[in-house]
Amino acid sequence: MRPPVLVAHRAAGFSLVEVLVALIVIAVGMLGIAKMHALALSATASAGTRSLVALEAAGLASSIHANRDYWAATATLQYNVTVSGGAANVDVFPSAQSCTSTCTSTQMAAYDLQNFGAALAQIVPAANANISCQNAAPPESCTITVTWLENIAGLNTATSSTVISSAAVSSAPTGNLLQQPQYILYVEP
Repeated sequence: MRPPVLVAHRAAGFSLVEVLVALIVIAVGMLGIAKMHALALSATASAGTRSLVALEAAGLASSIHANRDYWAATATLQYNVTVSGGAANVDVFPSAQSCTSTCTSTQMAAYDLQNFGAALAQIVPAANANISCQNAAPPESCTITVTWLENIAGLNTATSSTVISSAAVSSAPTGNLLQQPQYILYVEP
């Protein structure tokens, strides 16, 4: 008779290698979720800024409609509003025109542009707005173009070279990638 053979029973459960592989898979998944969350937050902030810029441009368009005597009277008008460091500068009207009793159309236009620049400075720290009107032939039309700098989330330097101008990169703090969105609004005064 043969002696009974003892069969080794394998222990139930997971091995240490299986647990480590599972942890690595979960960690990679969590990193992907964190990256998507950061991109969603950045996109939300960017969309909010774009909406506020659009509202300010629409406010200036309303002011242009209200002051048709000034904006439609001259054949060609060109104004630049520059925002830098939270302060706005209008190239033609360096300060708001004050009027004692009744404002002229020029004083109202200066006041409107100064208010537009001040409101834009509260939204974006660095922006350039160009207001140009071509009224030589009907229909009279003005174009409001607003350009500003905005952080880009999720781009590396290899993919950002086509999006970012070299001037924006050189003036940006180290490590920040910037893009220059532009909002254009056409107005008939």
